Amino acid sequence: MKRPKPVPIWPNAIMHDISFVVPSYNRAAQTKAAVESILAQDVRAQIIVVDDASDDGAALEQMFAGDSHIRLVRRQKNGGAAAARNTGLEHVTAPIISFLDSDDCLLPGTLGTRMAMAMSAGMGDRTSATVYACGWQETGRSSRKRYPRPSRSRSDFFSACWFAPGSAILAPASLFHREQEHFDARLRRLEDFDFFARKAIDGLMLATQPVLGVQINTSYTALGNDVFKAADLIEDKMAAYRAENRITRREQAAVKAYLAYERAAAYSWAGKKTQATVSLLKSLAYKPRTTLFPGPGWDDAPSL
Repeated sequence: MKRPKPVPIWPNAIMHDISFVVPSYNRAAQTKAAVESILAQDVRAQIIVVDDASDDGAALEQMFAGDSHIRLVRRQKNGGAAAARNTGLEHVTAPIISFLDSDDCLLPGTLGTRMAMAMSAGMGDRTSATVYACGWQETGRSSRKRYPRPSRSRSDFFSACWFAPGSAILAPASLFHREQEHFDARLRRLEDFDFFARKAIDGLMLATQPVLGVQINTSYTALGNDVFKAADLIEDKMAAYRAENRITRREQAAVKAYLAYERAAAYSWAGKKTQATVSLLKSLAYKPRTTLFPGPGWDDAPSL
């Protein structure tokens, strides 16, 4: 494993510039590649690999044994990405937090640039409520390059999860300062949408960076049941927020539009075209629009 010489990754928590949480489940080889892509950056990083009760937990233990740059935490019961991230968040020490899905990789020489841009824009302020998202290169089902658009208002976060929070964000650690504000461990899908919609109520905003920073594997297809259960739960949560006047009627309609869109996608993946069409029509009814995707979306090239 070849690593850069100029900047050591110190085990002392004070010296960490950023903490990465990398959930892993039965993906030892992919996890190794993901971790190596972090180690190859010119940034002092704390790497927390969360083994989400893999069938062969010994594989990761052998792989990272004796490496002081990496902390391996093993869950006794599989809980999915949300639960694994929460476990990892218990161990972070740096002022900036990022996540990296185990089948994704950071692109070489990009993290230092992204962090410098974020710090110069105000991420070093402990009161910052801004998350910074970079562009990504897709592999698997497509080879597209996508650059997310910045949020215009908090309502954008109720319309979709249009950036790539699992692997392409830099977030201030203060965003996770209370355990009850972490990811909802009951969700095995749409946990990112739920988290950022909840944080938007408190003033979260998204800034974007004109950097292609991550390679994301899009070949994974979520199980329909996970999507449906998550969508139902989130819809109930947002209805409660509406009853408390924490979100507007329009924001609640945007949530319903996005969840109907995700249900339509799940039906389509399962080959159930009729149900997919019905769900998509519901999405358009909740939020009339000229595009299928209900959120701010992305561009093929960075906006400078």
